Amino acid sequence: MDPRLIPLNGLIALVRGDGLWPRALGDQGLRVHIFEAPVYTDEGNIAADAILYRLDPPLLVLAECKGGRNIDAQQGRRYLAAGSAGVFAAGSLPPGLRNRDDARIVAVFVGNETHRGDLEASMIQHEIQAPLLTVGSDRARLTEVEAGLGIESFDVAHQAGLPPGRFPIDQHSSIEEIQELAAPILVATQAREEEVVDVEAICRDILPEWSVLGKEAQRGFISRVADAVRRLVGDELGIQFSYEPGTKASQPRVRILESPAASDPRGTPQSWQAQQRRAAKALGRQRRPQIEGQLELSLEDLAQAGGVGEDEGVPDE
Repeated sequence: MDPRLIPLNGLIALVRGDGLWPRALGDQGLRVHIFEAPVYTDEGNIAADAILYRLDPPLLVLAECKGGRNIDAQQGRRYLAAGSAGVFAAGSLPPGLRNRDDARIVAVFVGNETHRGDLEASMIQHEIQAPLLTVGSDRARLTEVEAGLGIESFDVAHQAGLPPGRFPIDQHSSIEEIQELAAPILVATQAREEEVVDVEAICRDILPEWSVLGKEAQRGFISRVADAVRRLVGDELGIQFSYEPGTKASQPRVRILESPAASDPRGTPQSWQAQQRRAAKALGRQRRPQIEGQLELSLEDLAQAGGVGEDEGVPDE
């Protein structure tokens, strides 16, 4: 997993207990509301990496997830200046808290456990007084929690390893990383003998948290994935796919021109093997290490998707 995305995925795991992670935040009644959400403040506007909430007692947590070793001073001050009015005005307040004037707002900074010392020093340097949550493959801890904030500190050890990749990539990931995840989705679409797949559907398959991703972030991700897919089908896979840009009336999408699933049944396994080689070539590798959370581009998965039948009728060589 990209170290940059470990803090965000760790935050999600601590809310839901995913992948055998402790529910240290979920047990405090917190749940996920939205990711990449706009928030207005007197210090300037932000896009909160995550907003968590609790209805009783009412609490809103704005989380800034940092993959690096430093806290941005200006960004930190904006998080600390956030109030419920600014969250509401930006359309990011959970429905259950919209008529509550007693909801407390807490800014939490989230980082990698291996960077804790540097993050603590950065917060002291910039005079940012706020809870610090750090996550790692065997430990998670929330510190610097002042009395009355509405959340409790914790320091828990676990043996679950890195958090599940609910965000295996984001809109800032490289084109190559996005293509690694998009290629198997295109081939699975072939296996189902579908005619078209829109880019947003590909995005939904890639990101399990798509439905709670902010609208602006969704638009940015769609644009990024569209670019990656356009390049992917423009070369080796262009024989069987065609990219169609979006219009006022339609989303950007990929049209399936032909599929090995429609070939002579006696040659179907060989056709999928050839397609697998084409996909690997399009990705510029024979076989790269699998990105955590990506779909395996394999005959077995294609068979489950309906693309490879039994070898009945195929003569032995």
